[in-house]
Amino acid sequence: MKEIEHKDWLEEKARKLGLDMSSVYLKPIKVGSGSRPTVWAQKDNDDCPFRHNVVRIKDLDEVKELFGYPDEMVRSSKIAKVSEHLKKPWSGAKVNKMSELSKEDREKLTSAAKNYVFGDSAHVASYKEAIEKLLGPFDFAAYNADNIVVDKDHPWIIQGPNPVIINVGSITIIEGGQIKVETIARINAESLIKEETQGR
Repeated sequence: MKEIEHKDWLEEKARKLGLDMSSVYLKPIKVGSGSRPTVWAQKDNDDCPFRHNVVRIKDLDEVKELFGYPDEMVRSSKIAKVSEHLKKPWSGAKVNKMSELSKEDREKLTSAAKNYVFGDSAHVASYKEAIEKLLGPFDFAAYNADNIVVDKDHPWIIQGPNPVIINVGSITIIEGGQIKVETIARINAESLIKEETQGR
């Protein structure tokens, strides 16, 4: 049996999603080898050669770890800081559905969720319980693969209704190859190779 080059890395990425190596597609994937773009759209009839996993996460801190920015990085960078009105502690009513909130509170809660994941979570910590209760649990489409080559002229398009996590051991982008992301997505690769077209 052929040794999997990125086995340890892929195993760890899968484990963090509650999956194992059986979720990893091991055959080489060449994106853009047809006459049109290659679309991964979280559908049974899209161009992905394997079925993605749906991962459900309840803890907002896990969502931040998978998708967002560490608080320390936000504090030491020029990433947009949290809006002033969100720095006030959450005062929304104890409700069970988003529809029971006022329009203003719904907008604040949604904005706070984005700030928690992509900003300094400490500024909106008081919103965490309400976000998990009213906006969660959070569903993601997870794709795990060993090797992907993105050819030129035929973009790899990532889309779909849920945020996407893609873990690939090695991604090779041929000169002119494109990855177009049309949803919230995080692409992780242990190895990223940019390959020039032969003859240059």
